Amino acid sequence: MSIFVKPILRTLIVVIISLSALPVWAGAASIEPETAISSLGQNQELTDPQELEAFVDGVITAQLQAYHIPGATVSVVKDGGLFLAKGYGYADLEKHTPVIADRTLFRPGSVSKLFTWTAVMQLAEQDKVDLNTDVNIYLRDFKVLDSYLQPVTLAHLLTHTAGFESRNEGLFVRQTEEIIPLRDYLVRYMPARIYPPGQITAYSNYGTALAGYIIEQVSGKPYEEYVDENIFMPLGMTKSTFRRPPSAELITDLAMGYNYVDGAFQPQAEWVQPAPAGGLATTATDIAKFMIAHLQNGRYGDATILSASSIQEMHRRQFTNDPRANGWAYGFMEAEINGQRIIWHGGATYFFHSALVLLPEQNVGVFVSFNSIGGSVARQAFIQAFLDHYYPASRPVLPRPPADFSMRADQYTGTYLETRHNQTGVEKLLTLQSAVTIEATEGTLKTVGIGFAWPESETVRWIEVEPFVLRKIEGEGTLIFLTDGQGSVTGLIDKNDPQVVFQKQSWYETAAFHLPVLMTCLFIFLSAALAWPIGFVVGRLKRVTLTQPAFLPRLCKWLAWGFSVLSLYFILALLGMMTDPEIVFRVPPALERLLCLPLIMVVIAVGLIVFTLMVWARRYWSIVGRVYYTALTLAAIVFLWWLDHWNLLFHVLELY
Repeated sequence: MSIFVKPILRTLIVVIISLSALPVWAGAASIEPETAISSLGQNQELTDPQELEAFVDGVITAQLQAYHIPGATVSVVKDGGLFLAKGYGYADLEKHTPVIADRTLFRPGSVSKLFTWTAVMQLAEQDKVDLNTDVNIYLRDFKVLDSYLQPVTLAHLLTHTAGFESRNEGLFVRQTEEIIPLRDYLVRYMPARIYPPGQITAYSNYGTALAGYIIEQVSGKPYEEYVDENIFMPLGMTKSTFRRPPSAELITDLAMGYNYVDGAFQPQAEWVQPAPAGGLATTATDIAKFMIAHLQNGRYGDATILSASSIQEMHRRQFTNDPRANGWAYGFMEAEINGQRIIWHGGATYFFHSALVLLPEQNVGVFVSFNSIGGSVARQAFIQAFLDHYYPASRPVLPRPPADFSMRADQYTGTYLETRHNQTGVEKLLTLQSAVTIEATEGTLKTVGIGFAWPESETVRWIEVEPFVLRKIEGEGTLIFLTDGQGSVTGLIDKNDPQVVFQKQSWYETAAFHLPVLMTCLFIFLSAALAWPIGFVVGRLKRVTLTQPAFLPRLCKWLAWGFSVLSLYFILALLGMMTDPEIVFRVPPALERLLCLPLIMVVIAVGLIVFTLMVWARRYWSIVGRVYYTALTLAAIVFLWWLDHWNLLFHVLELY
């Protein structure tokens, strides 16, 4: 990948993981040796709170140091009671404020969605909504785009199968004053529908925000107020809120988020704009009550937030991309780790990274949250360490590579793009980084991109255990390849990550094709931008008497030079603006102005085509000069096509 393109994509990938669930289990980072308290096969029963505390102390303390994290909060519930709740490190480094489990509020990102889905199930239980009815019935002043014959339902939203493209613009703001009403957010940032509903998963923050607005429309109350009255108050979650900013008595206990740069922690302010998708602030002890309610058939003490049948329906598998893989319950994701069925959800804001995991058969729940970017690795590492310690399982013995694998390996290799992507906006550029490449090597497959390890994509090796099923060689994980009716591979899924499907791309859709095309065009533009001025200067220095060319030949050169300079400036300015971390929070006005340039370049390109014909007809310059001018014109046409492919050519027209 180009050294010019990679920085922009590395920065933008933060947006992809923002408000996301846990990274795929297949690519989850392994536990560092110093953090591994126990090994597989050494079963320690979860019966002793003191032993649990010692175990968690060891893992979290090591993680805070290894991943540069100021603070963390943890809670574990079992058999209807709180088994452990503890804070680690600092909520505010400047004030030396420690994390206290029952006091310090963390922001668990997409874990918030579980409260939205619980609220939806409450309304369904009361027959106020129908999970299988067109959501447009509940929307009064705007409608979901009618892109397919099949309508979008709440069941589709609950399983992330509505078919929305990913659109990350507007997810984060720096100040609460920048937050707009939920209805306005939904109208302003409505994504396109790119898949028929109910056919394939494509994780959607917008879909959850839409469900939150339906809660408002049906209940007649703001989302924050509904959750307060129907979930927080019955469960006694007095230290939890979706309000931005929190009340005066809560905001003083809100943990700061941090970024670790050049050996120093940088405090950061951030707010998730659509509250139903990721706006929760809560403590470890409060969310423990929520976990207990879900594990106790909707009951916590004397309070009941859902009936047992609704809880069971919410925890039951509702959709899967393949019968061989785990799928979606209503709002929860399924996974099988160490032989244990878990239902879970992860969450990430820009700076907070969290995970909530329930083991229904064991009546156990675990919550962990970290307040820096390093938590993106630490969260899944902690959960894996917990499961390995208390619910270990022997790793299956991997078979030898099949003798005929090398002859069949090509059917797996290629580039795969996840369904969670943007297709119609400038965020489509993210697909250059979010794709997965698969290569065959020594009887195995090598994947680059699965795991979403930050800042670099993880490389993982796999071995075929049966046709179209491959297992991770080191660690736990299974890939399942999808095929069409003729047996040709069309995509792949991770057995334990139902969030997305990776669809196989044609060669002309890949970064391996598009980046060389871009770089070739830029090289030609750079040669034109430099060669003609340098030639002029050299001639002057040598005191060569230059014959002043005619007006039209001179205009031809100036037009080509102008297009070249504008193209180079556009790409360099785009890279500069989009590698600015602040773009996560707002689109700079300068970027909107920059996107006007392609329209000017279209006009110039028309002139270049006309002048190219004239250059040959009137035989301007030498044959070499004419060929070079033609090559530059062709590069201009290809460059405009490239901009159009990535939705950069006419994007400015959509802004007005």
